[in-house]
Amino acid sequence: MRKVFLTTFLLLFLSDSFGCLNELNNSLNEKSFQEKMTILKKLKKKDMACLFEESYSLERPSFDFFISQKNRRNKRVQKFYGINSFPIFKMFQKHFFYIDGPDGEKIYGYNKSKIQWLGGPGFFELRKDQNNQDLLVDYGADFKTILSKDEFDSWRGRAVHKIKNNKMSLVYGGGLMDRLRKINDSIIIGQAFKVTKILKKTQNMGYFILVKK
Repeated sequence: MRKVFLTTFLLLFLSDSFGCLNELNNSLNEKSFQEKMTILKKLKKKDMACLFEESYSLERPSFDFFISQKNRRNKRVQKFYGINSFPIFKMFQKHFFYIDGPDGEKIYGYNKSKIQWLGGPGFFELRKDQNNQDLLVDYGADFKTILSKDEFDSWRGRAVHKIKNNKMSLVYGGGLMDRLRKINDSIIIGQAFKVTKILKKTQNMGYFILVKK
């Protein structure tokens, strides 16, 4: 009797522990890309926060997740379609590409959105965190130095043509980074954050969803 009770308790606990994650994946099952985007656009900030927390124990996305082999061969940027938790300017894109440099292959990218006029395209580097666990989108590098214009221009499908740093950007400056986690084989949940210089505390800047078409 005790064993049956314990088994029932564990099943109930585990089913509830991934409530919003399972609910979302079930709602997206066998849906078209447009149908998925319609569902994801309805997510509120609290929904994205729940998805981010529940995805903690799932497998982290690999670097290869962000550029398909086909796009690698054709040197075409990989587009992800994004929805953020802000009340306005919710839609954006993240475009990924790679550069094979002295330290090996590294993945970079930039944002395409309606606020590019305000903060620039937001160039970034995709890298592991200090614990070699989560993938981070880091906006703080000197991209004019580390990215060759000729190499960048060789990638097709670019939405921007000028490499720009984010130090003075109102949107991407100030030490902004994104922490990425995987929801399923085509969807990423991300948390934007900054680490305050004085208190060394992490400031949550919001959440976003990335969808690979």
